[in-house]
Amino acid sequence: MGSALGPDRVTKARANVDPSDPAALVYTSGSTGRPKGALLPHRGLVTCCIVQHEHWVTFEPLRVVCDMPINHVGALGDICCSTLVSGGVIYFLEKFDPAELLRTFERERITMWFAIPTMILLATRTPEWHTVDLSSLRRIVWSGAPAPEALISELQRLNVPLSTSYGMTETIGSVTYTSDDDPIEELSGTVGKADPRYVVSVVREDGTGCDIDEQGELVVQGDCLMLGYLNRPEDTSRAIRNGRLHTGDVAVRRSDGNFEVVGRLSDTFKSGGYNVYCREVEFALQKHPAVQLAALVPVPDAIYGEVGHAFLLTTDDAILESDALRAFLREHLANYKIPKAFSILDKMPRLPIGKIDRENLRTRAAQLIGCAQPESRH
Repeated sequence: MGSALGPDRVTKARANVDPSDPAALVYTSGSTGRPKGALLPHRGLVTCCIVQHEHWVTFEPLRVVCDMPINHVGALGDICCSTLVSGGVIYFLEKFDPAELLRTFERERITMWFAIPTMILLATRTPEWHTVDLSSLRRIVWSGAPAPEALISELQRLNVPLSTSYGMTETIGSVTYTSDDDPIEELSGTVGKADPRYVVSVVREDGTGCDIDEQGELVVQGDCLMLGYLNRPEDTSRAIRNGRLHTGDVAVRRSDGNFEVVGRLSDTFKSGGYNVYCREVEFALQKHPAVQLAALVPVPDAIYGEVGHAFLLTTDDAILESDALRAFLREHLANYKIPKAFSILDKMPRLPIGKIDRENLRTRAAQLIGCAQPESRH
């Protein structure tokens, strides 16, 4: 671009842009409500790309596929801008097609795979997973949701570094990262440690810091934050207070420095007066060897107010009995957190960006109250 415009025009263009100016307007996924337009500054976008490069791009050449919606922060920041900062090559696909994605890996010698766990899971379920040549891959990264241990075990057969991280539209890029030598438990159950250039902490409702292993809201400070929500000053003031972004995610900081994200404040329900965090229950379910993916939604209950209804993807058409599942969960969860109903799906409904469509599942659960059986498929 510099040679095409000429050095004088490039210098002038740069002088007209302040690092704190908006570089992009990216809308949140809207998975829990109406999407909001986040204004992302130049400084934050570049900073996040540089940090990500240092954590993940430990090889050459960098060749990636972008098959996410281009208006999503994962496509714009994590894939496209980060690849440009790293001097890599991007191959664009019109849409997410797991079989075509794997064929593209082989044909174009792709070296890094960035995706949401659901997308990776769907790819491993295709015949191509067992036939295409994936030897060019040098790293696999997932974000946006936890990956089940069974899926990570499958990926480990490729013998490449596996990574996960934590970030959201409002943080532009990832602010926590796992390490290449982390065991499967940390890859599945945590989002790693905070990058030292950011301040990531867990706080109580009054804003004071939580103790180790105490649940609270995850907050972030640093040159990675959005400027605010477009034309939504009240939402902006709720999200950013005293220079800290309140993410709306419930997390704990472990003694080893790793963060565990338990769930969204908006993804919590009360059962018999006790808080149930959906992600915590899903993580416990995914420890079962026959469960590939789990999603929990609340449904009304005359006695407890609300109870959980779990939707599952299983391995190899496994037949699971509800009593056996509950017995398994009692080893990991308090009784009030255990779902009262289970349904096995052939496929999990997804939003366009690949995340689980929880509103769809809530509708299904409402229709299935009193008749869902773990042996049935919907």
